[in-house]
Amino acid sequence: VAIGQLSGVTYDQNGAPISFVTVYEKGTTNGTVSNIDGGYTLNLERGKHTIIFKYIGYTEVSKEINIDGILNLDIALKEQSVKLDDVVISANAEDPAYRVIRAAIRSRDKHNNEVKKYAVDLYVKGVVRMLETPKKIFGKEIGDMNGMLDSTGRGIVYLAESQSHVYFHQPNFLKEEMYSSIVAEDDGSYNFNQFKGSNFNIYEEYFEFGRSMLNPLADNALLFYNYKLVGTHLDEQGRIINKIKVIPKSNARPTVFGTLYIIEDSWRVKELKLSFTGKAIKQPVFDTITIQQIHLPVDNNAYRVFSQTMRFTLGGFGFKVGGGFTYVFSNYDVNPDFDKSLFSLEDFKMNDDAVKIDSSFWTSVRPVQLTQEEKNNYVKKDSLKKLWASKSYMDSLDREDNKFSLANLLFGYTYSDSYNKRSLSISSPLSTYNFNPVSGHIINAAIEYEEVDSFENRRLRINSKFEYGFSDRRIKNKTKVTYRTNRKFWENWIFELGDSNVQFDSDGGVPNIIDTWTNLLYKKNLASYYRKKHIGFGYEREVYNGLFVRSNINYIDRSPLYNTSDFSFRNREDNYRINNDISEDLPNVFFKSSSSLEYNFNARIRIGQTYSSYPKFRVRSQGNWPDIWLYYTKGISTLGDTDYDKLKIRIYKYDINYKIYGHSRINIEGGTFLNKEKLDFMDQFHFTGAQTLFTFKDRYIRGFKTMPFYKYTTTNNYISGFYEHNLDGFLLDLIPEVNKLGWKTVIGANALVRQNQSNYYECSFGISEVKIKSIVLFRFDYVWSFDDTGLVDRGIVLGLSSLFN
Repeated sequence: VAIGQLSGVTYDQNGAPISFVTVYEKGTTNGTVSNIDGGYTLNLERGKHTIIFKYIGYTEVSKEINIDGILNLDIALKEQSVKLDDVVISANAEDPAYRVIRAAIRSRDKHNNEVKKYAVDLYVKGVVRMLETPKKIFGKEIGDMNGMLDSTGRGIVYLAESQSHVYFHQPNFLKEEMYSSIVAEDDGSYNFNQFKGSNFNIYEEYFEFGRSMLNPLADNALLFYNYKLVGTHLDEQGRIINKIKVIPKSNARPTVFGTLYIIEDSWRVKELKLSFTGKAIKQPVFDTITIQQIHLPVDNNAYRVFSQTMRFTLGGFGFKVGGGFTYVFSNYDVNPDFDKSLFSLEDFKMNDDAVKIDSSFWTSVRPVQLTQEEKNNYVKKDSLKKLWASKSYMDSLDREDNKFSLANLLFGYTYSDSYNKRSLSISSPLSTYNFNPVSGHIINAAIEYEEVDSFENRRLRINSKFEYGFSDRRIKNKTKVTYRTNRKFWENWIFELGDSNVQFDSDGGVPNIIDTWTNLLYKKNLASYYRKKHIGFGYEREVYNGLFVRSNINYIDRSPLYNTSDFSFRNREDNYRINNDISEDLPNVFFKSSSSLEYNFNARIRIGQTYSSYPKFRVRSQGNWPDIWLYYTKGISTLGDTDYDKLKIRIYKYDINYKIYGHSRINIEGGTFLNKEKLDFMDQFHFTGAQTLFTFKDRYIRGFKTMPFYKYTTTNNYISGFYEHNLDGFLLDLIPEVNKLGWKTVIGANALVRQNQSNYYECSFGISEVKIKSIVLFRFDYVWSFDDTGLVDRGIVLGLSSLFN
């Protein structure tokens, strides 16, 4: 069929261009959206057409055209004049908007379910711009970011387009297949333009954006919103359109603000423009996020989203970023020939041949016209991409970046060979100081070598950590070699070799910074160490979707250690606890030097794991079911001094969503020894504890807040449970000024039940996300702890963020 092309500019009555005007052929979903400069292009069959120009807040324009080739048509839109009938309203009368909103709420489920299934083509364009850039960050010059920014520190840092097929089936089955992709400066094999993370449905109870945002048409919306009827107007079909202003009762609540256009009698949403702030979602790095949608009839007066734009601004550390994504839907099919069997746990897929960088291809299929800046950016990035890929350019960058500076003394040093995808990194000993009475003053140096193949599938990584104690005068080393053979399925071969001092509880012992703090200031050594010399081999892989396995075998030589230093800043007259004297309940855990041959097998079962597929890798998401981990360890007596079979099961779910009431995390563990003929103290079941004012908040869902270390170590059967409910600001949002801080209330409860032994319990109430601007510093909890006799302790615990670790 011969194709014609309609193009032009949309502007207002003052001649200023209007961005994101919806332009479509009447009676179809063939259309486009004007770009940020107001420019649009629409491909049409040759002949007569009626073209509609629609923008929220402006009077719709309808134009009859006869196209026979290329036609230019500029359109001026006028602000919509709305009529508000004169009514006599008493002091206690409610706004007329509430009549409309109540009717729309009653009709919400009807409109949400009127289309059982559909298939649609989707075009997405994403553009992100750097609006402000600092000269330096952490002492390092920002420059022009390898040519992406101009002399003012501005420029496009992300520009991408994509085409996808989207399939939907009630109640919530969604599948997206991206068949075309182009990303400026990149090979296009990863694209942020997926729709599933931006599927804002005005007929659902909530919008999901990190935090559940209450829809202004939700069942309980009147508790959180005020509404005002701005006025009414008649649309092109003579229907009354109500313009409703949405006003949150509290700006700190998870609510939106903006405008809804609702059709009288049918009570469906025709257009919307809604925004929410970073404070509302407890993400202060965001300023404002705005969603704009135009809905059109697709079949038997059933409406679907035709165009959507999402705009945002964010900033931090002197950077300010702005941009957004434009979505254009076309070729709706509301009677497609598929059923629920089409849908699988793979809810997004980018085809292997999706990358299409040919400019003529995109010129023919692109529904949203590029601005001149975007055209220039593609050309510029294409040149830069070739430049960046050249050996001479990479070598020149490496020569500059590989120069040693004073900052490397604090942050470490990296030597890069970018062209061959190799690097060597050395951590700074100045930032890795520790102290304990077994080794004395300690400095660490970690060296990492990494090499990646040209397809980024195989990767060799060698980590070697050296530690020197100035009191025991020993150099310790742990080396781990990881060879990735399949990126998509997390397949790794692992070799380990080491001679180091490790804590008896190597998984949940005392963090080094806490150990150093308590030793130097209070002369209270909470950690206990033994010498571990080992060699091991391992393998891990996702066997199939939802089943990940890890297996390794290690030969370990273990020997006791003793204190060699009595140094401390304070309490110098006191003595450190003997290293092996773990606690009053477990005195003198001395053991003879022994060897152990250990076999470990771990498996994670994730029922309902969904995933997104890209040509080179997968991105996985936890489903509605909790993860199940199985841990099995065998002490093999034939080549070692241990003989035991240890089994632990862990069930956890990190995001149980209760919408505006917050989310919960739960972790339940149980363990048993199937055989415990011969084992040492470090082979027993240990439980992560904390005995100081400070700990790390990432330990909370897997450890206790005030439990003494090793007091409850056992070889008996046990069950432990950890539960936290984060109210996401639900309570603190009610307190003026406090609701601006982004704090969140957290309620917790933990328990340990041991067979034929005493038990331990905790409950806590705390405040999380205590921060300076966007930098999270800590959370604080007030904790009550109990054993079988009653209350044993209570007090404040500060959970430090990973910034301090």
